[in-house]
Amino acid sequence: GAHSSLGTPVPVRWWNVKHPQAYAARLAAGQSPEAGRDEPDCAGQTVERIMLGIRLAEGLPVGDVPPEGRNAIGRLVDDGLLDRAAAARGRLVLTLRGRMLGDVVTRELIA
Repeated sequence: GAHSSLGTPVPVRWWNVKHPQAYAARLAAGQSPEAGRDEPDCAGQTVERIMLGIRLAEGLPVGDVPPEGRNAIGRLVDDGLLDRAAAARGRLVLTLRGRMLGDVVTRELIA
């Protein structure tokens, strides 16, 4: 189930049916493959911005992390979950190991 979002004027997030056959069947019937949608609140938007941003090649600016989560950055770098060179440039990028634990990294950065 791929997720998409649109941020203006009110942030909306939606997701598609998970199974490829169901997706194809809906398209063939002229129906939307959408399975659901919601409007994340401010906290939810922060979580999504961090969760998605750390997975990008250019990473997430450190300034996008709430102040209370910035204390975890050094430990996450030392644990090999965030790229040290990127962090030194003020960007947070998951390492290969970090990609396997991206949800853990996200939770630490929003703590």
